[in-house]
Formats: sequence, structure tokens, C-alpha cells
Amino acid sequence: MNEDLNGRLAQAKQQLERWKDLKASLPSAQERLNHENYRLRQIETCLADAERQVQSLEAFSLSNLIQALLGRKEQRLHDYREEAEKLETERDQAAEALMTMDADVREIEQQLTALGDPQRVLQQLCDRKQAMLLESDCEAAARLQQLLAELEVAKGRRRELQKALQVGRHVLERLQAMAGSLGRARSKMLHGGPLGAIGNTAVNAVVRHVADGSVDRVREKLGEFASCMKALDLSEATDLDLEIARLGAVMEGWQAELAGNWAGKFDCDRTAVLPILEQVQAALGHLESKLDRVAPRIDQLEQERVALIECV
Repeated sequence: MNEDLNGRLAQAKQQLERWKDLKASLPSAQERLNHENYRLRQIETCLADAERQVQSLEAFSLSNLIQALLGRKEQRLHDYREEAEKLETERDQAAEALMTMDADVREIEQQLTALGDPQRVLQQLCDRKQAMLLESDCEAAARLQQLLAELEVAKGRRRELQKALQVGRHVLERLQAMAGSLGRARSKMLHGGPLGAIGNTAVNAVVRHVADGSVDRVREKLGEFASCMKALDLSEATDLDLEIARLGAVMEGWQAELAGNWAGKFDCDRTAVLPILEQVQAALGHLESKLDRVAPRIDQLEQERVALIECV
């Protein structure tokens, strides 16, 4: 049973590699086909023009009679006929090449269709053998269980990071929208020039009114962002982990700051939003760096898992 399964696994791997090669070759084959098709259309256009010139010179007209008397007609007619013959040859060659290229593309597409979904087949066979291996009592089964546990941890970290990044991007969008709203409101109110003390008070009142709803939305998302960052597995205690933990605390601090009398603590213009926006951008950059480190680890563990399953 194991030998049969191993044979099917080997065959599935070969089919997957073949599928990848064919899939990679298809775009270039299609591009060559499209290029040759365009070239053929261009040749046909030039040929039609040359043939019209020949027909025009062969027709009886005063202009052709004058050209003939001047000794120019025959030479021009000869040149256009020669050009038409050359273009006919090029057209036939391009048409033949086009048919060959079209057949090549169709052949690749047919082979891809015939192979079906080898990735899914290979995955199913690996899952089947993995289940059989886990039921056995051997050293390979113990190593496989260890790999699966490490994979689950790594994938959990990836999910947490992806969630934190998604929330952080929402925070950034809301901060950018808030900065834009404040900027537009102040610009509109100040469009008429200096307003004096009373006018400035009115401007601030309008801008604060615009900011009220934005502040609540930003504060809510900042709290969620801080919670996501606190929930991350930062047990490695690297410089990157420590910076993420620090920025998580910063997010909580900004949330608390916004929960107070925001209008009384800020100047109520877009520059008030910039410090928070910069901190959120920094946090997103660190989270993306952390995610970049987790992804290769998952790939490595997955490769080890598949290699272990195949070699047993």
C-alpha cells in the first residue's frame, strides 16, 4: 500500500512540475502569437496599398498618359509590382508562422487541461499519507507531529500579524481622512483672508465640529489596533519585537489622549493628526517586517513536512 502511494506521489510531483513548466511557457507563446498576428495585419495593409497603386497605374487616365509620355509610368508600375510580390511572399510566410504559433498555444492549453489540477492531487495524496504516518508508531511520525505543531504556531503568528496589519491600515485610512477633512474645513473658512479674533474663534468651532466624529472613529480603531499588537507573540524579544511592543503602548496612549477633551489639547488642524499618523505608519512598517520573517519559516516547515512524507 505504501509503495503504491509513494509511486502515485512521485507521479503527481512530476505532473505538477510539468504543469508549472507549461503554465510558465504559455504567456510567452501567446505574446509571440499576438505579435505575429499584428505583423500579418501590417503586411496585409501594405500589400493592399501596393495593389491599389498597381491598379491605379494600369487604369486609363490623363495622369497615367502624361506619366507614360514622360517615361515614368513603367518604372513606377514595375516598382509597385515588385513590392506587391515581395509583400505577398511575406504575407504567406507570416500566415504560415501564425498557424504554427496558434497550434503551439492550443497544444499548451490542451496539455494543461489534460493535467487538470496536479497541485490538488498532490495535496490529497500527501494528506492521505500523512494520516497513515501519524497513525504509525515510528520516529518519522514523531518528527511529523513536531513539524505540524510548529507549523500551527507559525501560521497562528501569521494570522495575528495579518489581522493587526488590517486593523492598522484601517486606522491609517481614518487618520488620513480626518487630516483631509480638517484641512478642507479650515481652508474653506479661511478662504476670505484674515478674520480677526472673532473669525478665528468661529473657524476653530467649525473645525472642531468637523473633527468630533472623526476622533471617535479613530479612537475606536486605535484601541483595536493596540489590542491586536498586545496579542501578538513577541516572545523572541528581538529589537523588532521590542519596538512593536513599544508602539502598541503608544497606540494605547493615543487612544487615552483622544478619549479626553481632544479639542482642548490640540490646535484642531491637520497638523494635530500627523504625530499619530506617523506612529501608526511606523507600527505598520514593523509589523510588515515581522510578517516578512514569519513567511519564510512557514515555507521551510512546509517543505520539511512534505519531504518527510515523501521519503518514508
